[in-house]
Amino acid sequence: MKVIYPVLFYEEKEGGYSVFVPDLEKELNTSASTCGNTLEEAMTMAEDLIAGLVLDEMKNGNKIPEASRIEDISFEELEKRLDIENWDYISKFKTYIAVDIRKSIIAKNI
Repeated sequence: MKVIYPVLFYEEKEGGYSVFVPDLEKELNTSASTCGNTLEEAMTMAEDLIAGLVLDEMKNGNKIPEASRIEDISFEELEKRLDIENWDYISKFKTYIAVDIRKSIIAKNI
Protein backbone atom coordinates (compact mmCIF):
# COMPACT_ATOMS: atom_id res chain seq x y z
CA MET A 1 0.00 0.00 0.00
CA LYS A 2 1.36 3.39 -1.00
CA VAL A 3 0.37 6.74 0.47
CA ILE A 4 1.13 10.03 -1.24
CA TYR A 5 0.90 13.45 0.39
CA PRO A 6 1.77 16.96 -0.73
CA VAL A 7 4.64 18.37 1.30
CA LEU A 8 5.97 21.92 1.74
CA PHE A 9 9.74 22.49 1.82
CA TYR A 10 11.55 25.64 2.92
CA GLU A 11 15.25 26.03 2.22
CA GLU A 12 16.51 27.90 5.27
CA LYS A 13 18.97 30.76 4.93
CA GLU A 14 21.14 29.40 7.77
CA GLY A 15 21.21 25.99 6.05
CA GLY A 16 19.03 22.93 5.82
CA TYR A 17 15.36 22.48 5.06
CA SER A 18 12.16 22.69 7.09
CA VAL A 19 9.43 20.30 5.98
CA PHE A 20 5.67 20.30 6.63
CA VAL A 21 2.88 17.81 5.82
CA PRO A 22 -0.28 19.94 6.19
CA ASP A 23 -2.81 17.15 5.54
CA LEU A 24 -1.50 15.00 8.37
CA GLU A 25 -1.12 17.91 10.74
CA LYS A 26 -4.66 19.12 10.12
CA GLU A 27 -6.39 15.74 10.13
CA LEU A 28 -4.48 14.17 13.02
CA ASN A 29 -4.25 17.36 15.07
CA THR A 30 -0.55 16.79 15.64
CA SER A 31 2.75 18.28 14.60
CA ALA A 32 3.64 16.97 11.15
CA SER A 33 6.92 18.71 10.53
CA THR A 34 10.53 17.69 10.30
CA CYS A 35 13.81 18.95 8.87
CA GLY A 36 17.05 17.90 7.26
CA ASN A 37 20.51 19.32 6.65
CA THR A 38 20.36 18.46 2.94
CA LEU A 39 17.45 18.12 0.53
CA GLU A 40 17.97 14.35 0.39
CA GLU A 41 17.93 14.11 4.18
CA ALA A 42 14.84 16.33 4.39
CA MET A 43 12.99 14.13 1.88
CA THR A 44 13.97 10.99 3.80
CA MET A 45 12.80 12.59 7.03
CA ALA A 46 9.48 13.49 5.36
CA GLU A 47 9.06 9.86 4.27
CA ASP A 48 9.78 8.66 7.82
CA LEU A 49 7.36 11.20 9.30
CA ILE A 50 4.55 10.19 6.94
CA ALA A 51 5.20 6.48 7.49
CA GLY A 52 5.24 6.85 11.27
CA LEU A 53 2.02 8.86 11.47
CA VAL A 54 0.16 6.62 9.00
CA LEU A 55 1.35 3.44 10.73
CA ASP A 56 0.18 4.80 14.09
CA GLU A 57 -3.26 5.48 12.62
CA MET A 58 -3.43 1.99 11.12
CA LYS A 59 -2.27 0.40 14.38
CA ASN A 60 -5.03 2.25 16.25
CA GLY A 61 -7.64 1.16 13.69
CA ASN A 62 -8.22 4.71 12.45
CA LYS A 63 -8.86 5.87 8.93
CA ILE A 64 -5.80 7.21 7.10
CA PRO A 65 -6.20 10.91 6.23
CA GLU A 66 -6.90 11.66 2.59
CA ALA A 67 -4.38 13.67 0.64
CA SER A 68 -5.23 17.07 -0.76
CA ARG A 69 -4.41 18.12 -4.27
CA ILE A 70 -1.07 19.89 -4.27
CA GLU A 71 -2.77 22.98 -5.72
CA ASP A 72 -4.92 23.22 -2.57
CA ILE A 73 -1.95 23.31 -0.18
CA SER A 74 -0.96 26.88 0.65
CA PHE A 75 2.33 28.29 1.86
CA GLU A 76 0.46 31.36 3.09
CA GLU A 77 -1.93 29.29 5.22
CA LEU A 78 0.98 27.45 6.86
CA GLU A 79 2.92 30.66 7.50
CA LYS A 80 -0.15 32.33 9.00
CA ARG A 81 -0.85 29.34 11.24
CA LEU A 82 2.76 29.23 12.43
CA ASP A 83 2.56 32.97 13.10
CA ILE A 84 6.06 33.60 11.80
CA GLU A 85 6.75 37.07 10.49
CA ASN A 86 9.67 37.73 8.16
CA TRP A 87 10.63 34.08 7.79
CA ASP A 88 14.13 34.26 6.38
CA TYR A 89 14.34 31.44 3.83
CA ILE A 90 16.08 31.15 0.46
CA SER A 91 13.38 29.28 -1.44
CA LYS A 92 10.26 27.18 -0.96
CA PHE A 93 8.59 24.51 -3.04
CA LYS A 94 5.85 21.90 -2.95
CA THR A 95 6.13 18.30 -4.03
CA TYR A 96 4.47 14.97 -3.42
CA ILE A 97 6.13 12.39 -1.20
CA ALA A 98 5.17 8.75 -1.73
CA VAL A 99 5.71 6.12 0.95
CA ASP A 100 5.31 2.38 0.57
CA ILE A 101 3.73 1.47 3.89
CA ARG A 102 4.46 -2.26 3.43
CA LYS A 103 8.19 -1.54 3.31
CA SER A 104 7.87 0.65 6.40
CA ILE A 105 6.11 -2.15 8.27
CA ILE A 106 8.86 -4.61 7.34
CA ALA A 107 11.61 -2.11 8.24
CA LYS A 108 10.05 -1.43 11.63
CA ASN A 109 9.21 -5.12 12.23
CA ILE A 110 5.56 -4.38 12.93
